[in-house]
Amino acid sequence: MKNNKIAIQLFVITSIIIAGMIGVMLLVQSVFFEQFYQRWKQDKLSVEMEKFARVLETKEISYAEYMDMQTDFRVRLNADIVATNKDGVDLSYTLRKNQKWYAYTMELANGSREEVTLSESNIYEFLHSNDIILNQDYYAMIDKSSDKVVISFLFDESTAPGYFNEYGEADETVLQKVKFLDKKETTPQENTDTYWSTSSFYATEGSSAMAGIADYEQIQIAHSAVTPKGEVLDLYLVASLQPVDEATVAMASYYPWFFIAALLTALLVAYIFSKRVSKPIVKMSEAADCMAKGNLDTQLAIKQNNEIGVLGQSLNELSSNLKKSLGELQDANEQLLEDIAEKERQERIRREFTDNISHDLKTPLGVMRCYVDLIRDDIAPENKEEYFDIIVGEINKMNTMVLQMLQLAKAESGDIKLSKSLCRVEDMISDTVTMFAPMLEDKGIEVNMTGEYPPMCADVQRMEQVLTNLISNAVKYALPHTPLSIKGEVEGAEACVSITNGCEPITQEQADQLFKRFYMVDKSRGDQGTGLGLAICAAIFDLHGFSYGAVSEGDTITMHFTYLIAQ
Repeated sequence: MKNNKIAIQLFVITSIIIAGMIGVMLLVQSVFFEQFYQRWKQDKLSVEMEKFARVLETKEISYAEYMDMQTDFRVRLNADIVATNKDGVDLSYTLRKNQKWYAYTMELANGSREEVTLSESNIYEFLHSNDIILNQDYYAMIDKSSDKVVISFLFDESTAPGYFNEYGEADETVLQKVKFLDKKETTPQENTDTYWSTSSFYATEGSSAMAGIADYEQIQIAHSAVTPKGEVLDLYLVASLQPVDEATVAMASYYPWFFIAALLTALLVAYIFSKRVSKPIVKMSEAADCMAKGNLDTQLAIKQNNEIGVLGQSLNELSSNLKKSLGELQDANEQLLEDIAEKERQERIRREFTDNISHDLKTPLGVMRCYVDLIRDDIAPENKEEYFDIIVGEINKMNTMVLQMLQLAKAESGDIKLSKSLCRVEDMISDTVTMFAPMLEDKGIEVNMTGEYPPMCADVQRMEQVLTNLISNAVKYALPHTPLSIKGEVEGAEACVSITNGCEPITQEQADQLFKRFYMVDKSRGDQGTGLGLAICAAIFDLHGFSYGAVSEGDTITMHFTYLIAQ
């Protein structure tokens, strides 16, 4: 009910404001529009009249140019302008009186030639041009009643057919195609003080320049100009205000209908506006209720640049901040659980490291103590050098074991930072095989490399260590005079490298344990390693995200790993 009251109040207030604005606008327009239009029209005409005067002051113009200026002024501004001398004689009369006359040789349609005389005003009134183009076709209306060739009118090719179709020929005139062959200036002819003018008001010698002006409300503007010859000209401009008077009367009849239509439109706009304003308030009330019930996903789609829009945006931010805070709290709890798990894992690795190193160091330490006792008790002194060599060998073995265990611990704890770049796998394998060439030759093992080895994106140093461990393990445990096969295969976007060597028979269960730390198939063999090499390979594979494994086929073992092909 409150929302309805708000909508009604907004509707009434908006309707009153819009109706009042329309009424004031119509009142102001009806009272001041005519005055505004008169002032605007007078200012515009004054500017144009000054331009007209500047042309007269800056150049000597011909009769044709003057008539063109008057015609252009009338067409553009719906106003008449005239320039007179101090005696009140129209400038057009003076220009016509002083105009030049030309004698033309005119060729008729039958091929005969006649001499005709035309003035500048004749040419302009005939063609609305300043000159006749020689050797161009024209149409001349020739007076047949005279014993001489008299041109009563002249047309170019574009206007003659239309004129002829409208008026045709008369008994006294005939329309012929003519051509003007040459032209020369001649002396003025008779009747130079009579002329036809295109101006809506005109003057002859001794007449008033303002004769014939219609008697209705008008704008009259006077100006003066001094020609390049020093002659003072008075300029008069007349523009009728009858069009604006008629428009004002018509608008007065139109205003009531306009007011009714505008009022109905205002009521419709007020209704839409009131609904638009009250609608987001209802939405905000519903959103606040949802938030109070714990639903923090509610977001208001209110895009208004006002207090309502700010309030809606504040509710959205409140909902987002509450949701974000709860999410951060959940993330913090999950991170805390992960940190606890990681800490437990690190502790487990530390314990395993301590247990393993304490267990695997017992044997070499026991061997070293035994031989040290033999040397101290001077038992079998002739073997003293051999005892020292055994002790040094055990020390080196212990050093290697400790270094590998430290390296493995770092890899498994994630402390190693990879520096990835493009690795050429085939070159790395070839270099590693070359490094073990003496051992391969001693055991009579032949290496066969087949397949494709596309490049990978990996840490070069770590992958060299992996290949060294894998090939070293294969060479060390391969049976003498058995082949060692290295094969590369491409499967879609991935590539697989496998290393196969002959060995003492082992089961698949044993093969599955090879990548675990300290695992050795036969611990009784004296040439066993530390049991950490393949575990280090596994840790490096895990850091790169590569898959790996070992497959036993009885008397052969295959180590393999798969990587993404670098693009």
